[in-house]
Amino acid sequence: MRKVKVLIVEDESVISMTMSDVLVDFGYEVTGIAVSFDEAIELIQENEPDLAILDVQLKGTKTGIDIAKYILNNYHFPYIFLTSFSDRKTLSSAFEVEPSAFLNKPYTNEGLYAAIEIAISSFEKEKKIISFRNKRTIKYADDVFVKQSTNYVRFEFSEILFVKSENVNIEIFLTDGTKLKIRDTLTNFSKKLPFEFQRTHLRFIVNSKRIQSFDTSSIIMKNYDDVLPLSKKYKNAFLLTINK
Repeated sequence: MRKVKVLIVEDESVISMTMSDVLVDFGYEVTGIAVSFDEAIELIQENEPDLAILDVQLKGTKTGIDIAKYILNNYHFPYIFLTSFSDRKTLSSAFEVEPSAFLNKPYTNEGLYAAIEIAISSFEKEKKIISFRNKRTIKYADDVFVKQSTNYVRFEFSEILFVKSENVNIEIFLTDGTKLKIRDTLTNFSKKLPFEFQRTHLRFIVNSKRIQSFDTSSIIMKNYDDVLPLSKKYKNAFLLTINK
């Protein structure tokens, strides 16, 4: 589990530094600040961010829209457009590259927070299967954003030991001993998970790659002391999958 990494592309230093401080206060990691297309591409290649905030108008011939096109064709992470322009031509060009959110200058901290919420939430909803536009391949997502308190964290599915339903919340148990609680249903969260995650009980989904042993009614996970239940309702489907 790690902090969500954010790249800022903004050629006004006062705005970029202020935004960086606010993002850190929100609980995010700022991986870099770029003032041009070339600097942005270099930072993306060096340390792929989880989210980018792109000023539409930059000094030079290439704009934030050009950076968005590069991201769209070579990577897969959400980006937010930061702009003081609202003319039809600019908006039309911006919409063509499908930003996850817009943030108008001058922005407020609340507006920045809301834009990040919208961008990550929208990205997660369509991230189950990722189709790279510059490749004729389909790739299953291997990580997920989860909101904790006021900010998002990101972790890989391989870090999940099991998921437990707890009333209107679910608890995600990670391999390093961390436990995350989010407001969601087990059924809904299971839609984000890859095939190795199996329902074993009304309240449990387990990572089959992390199973140490099991019998007809219980499962022992690696590096976890308590025994998890295997109910009759899910046993047959579980056995069919685990034996493949």
